[in-house]
Amino acid sequence: MPESEDVFEEVKKIRWHQEAIDSNMELLTRAHGKEILNDIMGFFGNVPGKKKKTNLARVYLAVDGVKTVGAIATALKMKVPNVSTEISKLKEMSLIEVKDVVKEGIIYKKRKVDTLLRISQKLIKDFGLDKIPTQVENAEPLPEPKIEDAKQEEKNE
Repeated sequence: MPESEDVFEEVKKIRWHQEAIDSNMELLTRAHGKEILNDIMGFFGNVPGKKKKTNLARVYLAVDGVKTVGAIATALKMKVPNVSTEISKLKEMSLIEVKDVVKEGIIYKKRKVDTLLRISQKLIKDFGLDKIPTQVENAEPLPEPKIEDAKQEEKNE
């Protein structure tokens, strides 16, 4: 079985390489976080002089790695084609990615940049959404931002 050992070693190398790339991307994202976040908020229309794209924000917040596009549409009381249009915009901006394809449809999840830059929390606050619009009874609430993070943000402003 030397072939399977070779394959295993190659997979290990690929995983290591991918982890290194992910770490570098995290470092770059953190280093340029404010600029990246401003760009993302502009995409959502969350800047002075632009109309806020509330449906785009609602769809983004509803992407949870569990719901299909159809389930998101139902939860938001939107038409599937309208949700699909917003999903396409979010994919183009690299904010979400496919998590799984099931017989009911495609399931998307947010990319790691959401956690790194706290995009969801900012959208909820700035768009006046008290909670994710598709929160179900058993859903866990969003984690509260750490006090240290808030203090650091205040220093940066």
